[in-house]
Amino acid sequence: IQAGLILLGATIIFFTYLNNEEISDEKIILTEAQKEIKQKIKNQNQDGDIFYNIEYSGFDIAGNRYILKSEEAKNDKSNQETIIMKFVTAVFYFKDDTVLEIWSENGIYNNKTLDMTFKNNVKAIYEKSKQELVKGILRAFSEVEQRLEMTESLEIQFNALQSAVNQSQDAYDLSKERYDSGITSLESVLNSQRQLNNIKSQYITIQRAVIDNRLSLILALGGDVINFKN
Repeated sequence: IQAGLILLGATIIFFTYLNNEEISDEKIILTEAQKEIKQKIKNQNQDGDIFYNIEYSGFDIAGNRYILKSEEAKNDKSNQETIIMKFVTAVFYFKDDTVLEIWSENGIYNNKTLDMTFKNNVKAIYEKSKQELVKGILRAFSEVEQRLEMTESLEIQFNALQSAVNQSQDAYDLSKERYDSGITSLESVLNSQRQLNNIKSQYITIQRAVIDNRLSLILALGGDVINFKN
C-alpha cells in the first residue's frame, strides 16, 4: 500500500510539473505576442494613422469645386495638416466649365491650405466643356463669315482702284505727249504724275489688305498658309 501511495504521489507531482511548464510556455509566448502588438501600435501612432479609400471634396480658394480620392492615406503626427496619399485621383471643376483630371502614385495634401502636390507617374487630362466647344465653333463660323464679306468688299475696291490706275496712267501719258508737242504746260504733266502716284499708293494698300484677308480666311478655315500663293 505504501508503495502504491508513493507511486501515485510521484505521478501527481510529475503531471503537475508538466502542466506548469506548458502554462509557463504559453504565458511566455502570449507575453511576447503582446509586446509585438504593442510595439506595432506604438510605431503606428508615431508614424501616423493609416486610412483606406478616403475622399475629400469641397471648394478651393478660387471657388473651384474639387474631388480628391486616395486608396491609402496616412496623417503626419508631427504636422496634423499634412496627409500623405497613395494612388491618388483628383478631379477639378473650374468656373469656365472646364474639367481637369489628375492621377498619380503618390501625393501630399494639406487640409488647411487645400494645396495638393502630385508625385510619381503623374498623368492629367484637361477637358473643355461641350458648351465651350460650341462657342468655339460658332466663333470660327462667325470669323469665316466676316472674312468672306470682307473679301467681297475688298475685291470691289481693288477692281475700282485698278481701273483708276489704268486711267491715271493714260492721262499721264497723254499729258507727256501734249507737253512734248508744246500743247500743254509742264505743270499739267506734274499734276497728272502726282495723281497717278496717289492712285498707285492706294492700289498697293488695298492689294496688301486683300492678301492679309485671304491669309486670315485660310487660317479660319484651318488651312496652311505655308503653301499660300498670291
